[in-house]
Amino acid sequence: MDIDLSSDGKLVAVGRKDGFVSILNIDIRQNVYNFNFSKGPVSIVQFHPGGEWLGVGTKTGGVRIWKVMTGVIAPGPIHEAEIFNLAFSPDGKLLASASEDSTSR
Repeated sequence: MDIDLSSDGKLVAVGRKDGFVSILNIDIRQNVYNFNFSKGPVSIVQFHPGGEWLGVGTKTGGVRIWKVMTGVIAPGPIHEAEIFNLAFSPDGKLLASASEDSTSR
């Protein structure tokens, strides 16, 4: 399970053990979107610097890039073990992932 706050401070992403990612709106204090990644438990979530995209890593080694509040998903790199870190470049054009299998992509 992991959480991340959007750069504007309005949204919180929560990656859950059941494979869902929840988006919470801080202003209204409500869950505004749930998405099931069904690729195993979510181990890490990381907002894009602009807040429009969310990097999601799973315990099974998958990485997805999700356009927040939509069903649009772009595939990311695949590892052989749990993703334990994600980082967007400052300009948001690149997403790096690090895995328990000692690889980064």
